[in-house]
Amino acid sequence: MNTNKEPTVITDEMVEAAMTAIESTEPTPEERKAGQLAKLIPVIQEAIKRGDSKDKICKRLKASGIYLHHLKLKKLFDAATALPIESNEQLQGGAE
Repeated sequence: MNTNKEPTVITDEMVEAAMTAIESTEPTPEERKAGQLAKLIPVIQEAIKRGDSKDKICKRLKASGIYLHHLKLKKLFDAATALPIESNEQLQGGAE
C-alpha cells in the first residue's frame, strides 16, 4: 500500500501482468496445498472415529513429512469432525 501522497504509476507491463495472473486457470500454490490437504480430511475423520488422538494423528502426519502450523492442523481437524461422510466422499471424487 502506498502511504505517500505521491500518485502510484501503473505501467502497461503491470496491467498486462495483472491481467495474465487474473485470467490464469492455474491454481495458486495455496490452492494446490489446500487441495492436497483436503484429501486428508476423510482419512483423519476415520482415524478420529476409531479413537485415534489428535496428537497421534499429528505425529503420523509429521512422520509422513507433512509439517503444518497448529492453526492449519486445527482447520483440518475441524473439517474432519464437521463434514458428513457424504461430503468427504465427494472430496475424494465420489463414492464407488
